[in-house]
Amino acid sequence: MIGNPGSGKSTLLRLGSMLPVAGAQVTGGATRLSVVGADDEFNAEVAHWPRLASMATQFDNHFGLLTVGETLAFAAANQQPAVPGGPTGLSAEEVAKHIGLDNVMNTRLGTETVRGVSGGEARRASVGEAMVGPARVWMLDSFSDGLDAARTKAITSGLLRPFAEELGGTVVAALQQPAQELFELFDDVILLRDGRCLYCGPVADAPAFFEGKLGLKREDEVSDPEFLAAVCSEPESFGRPGRRIASAPLSDVPLTAPSLAAAYVAHVVREDDSAADSPLLSSNGSTGALNKEEARAIFAARYSRNGFAQTASISYREVVNTVRDIQFLQSHFVRALILALIVGSLFSGLGVDDFVQRISLIFFACLQLAMGGAAELPVALNNKIIVDRQSRVNHMYRPFLYALSVSLVYLPIVALETILFCAPMYYMVGFAEAGERFAVFLFITLIMVICMTATFRWIAWASGSLEVALAATVPFIALFTLFSGFLATRSNLGWGDLGQGIYWFTPISWAIRALAI
Repeated sequence: MIGNPGSGKSTLLRLGSMLPVAGAQVTGGATRLSVVGADDEFNAEVAHWPRLASMATQFDNHFGLLTVGETLAFAAANQQPAVPGGPTGLSAEEVAKHIGLDNVMNTRLGTETVRGVSGGEARRASVGEAMVGPARVWMLDSFSDGLDAARTKAITSGLLRPFAEELGGTVVAALQQPAQELFELFDDVILLRDGRCLYCGPVADAPAFFEGKLGLKREDEVSDPEFLAAVCSEPESFGRPGRRIASAPLSDVPLTAPSLAAAYVAHVVREDDSAADSPLLSSNGSTGALNKEEARAIFAARYSRNGFAQTASISYREVVNTVRDIQFLQSHFVRALILALIVGSLFSGLGVDDFVQRISLIFFACLQLAMGGAAELPVALNNKIIVDRQSRVNHMYRPFLYALSVSLVYLPIVALETILFCAPMYYMVGFAEAGERFAVFLFITLIMVICMTATFRWIAWASGSLEVALAATVPFIALFTLFSGFLATRSNLGWGDLGQGIYWFTPISWAIRALAI
């Protein structure tokens, strides 16, 4: 698939990986499946199976503190269904060997502060996530970005071609302008411009279609992919001086995207029977036919593992990734302890009658702990892209199980951070010394911090970028502060019922009232 940025390549690939495979057939069709005892009813069922296709997006977002091997192993574990006969697709080790990652399997992917693999290796890790598992259609978006020509050709000839020819799979790869050698390794090409399909057919016939039927001409040294990429970019400028591609002196040559698309529809009728004799993948990874039970077990279920197994797998990954982030843990814990000592020393020895100062201290403590959750914004935004790719596109796990797992893993961290802040401050300012009072104080504060952290995560997930998330956080903080019941009591709040609703919704207002009592 060739087209300039914005032509619709990523959108088309994403739709192809998420929606049912329209018109899929059990034998010889787009899915390349062979099922013993298939009938028309079963063939119709195949078209709606969600796990026939997987996708490698153009974004190389990963959990940077995990190794390449751990990333691929997680993808394989959550995509390979448990069926008799063993794995139903390529393993993590096989994929790593084919795409040249076998020598960095124990190397971390890397973050902004932690050195990891190169950009090309990170790109290959993204592609590898889509290749493990049983999917019979691989959607690869800009898979050659960050790779040199030799590596791209090696992956295409050593993995993509065998997957299509020997295992009966289908590969749809989006490229901007491939080299001639890479271009010739593909069977068919789709040309996109402004969301319109200009051509869809055999690679060898594409240049002849535009030159012979539409009258577009090129200079001798211009390669086929260069010519087709120019058709997808700005054909209106073909006749301008200095162009290496020029239109023939024909008055009816279409040059706009709608005209080129209409010309393709009018003049090209393609009959595709190339997949009829393709080898087909069986449940144990060899060529052969599946029975109905095997086919359903492999492809029909949206997720290959049950909810408990998914939660355990995600939680383990989060624990490993969090424990390795020493800077994150140290910054949170040290911040909480230093802030507690500062506040405790400033308000040291408050008397029982200092009610206003005590309430002011409670409000300040709640506000500081609540704002600590804002540190989740950049982390949640990075994870959003990863979770979207893994859960919605490649069906590795249910999104709500990821949210549950993250909450369970971060609960001990939030609890320890809250203890480090509350314990010194509580006894330094002279609050009630009874242990059960401190336990209640700690519990209320912890619940408030959990609620505020979840709120900031929701803001991050609802936002498209860090800039939008930070801008959206400001009014939320302002509303939670103004309607907390400290700056103005509930009876003095404005906005009528809306103001009262915000007051009862704000976690800080609940915490202040509970702690004051």
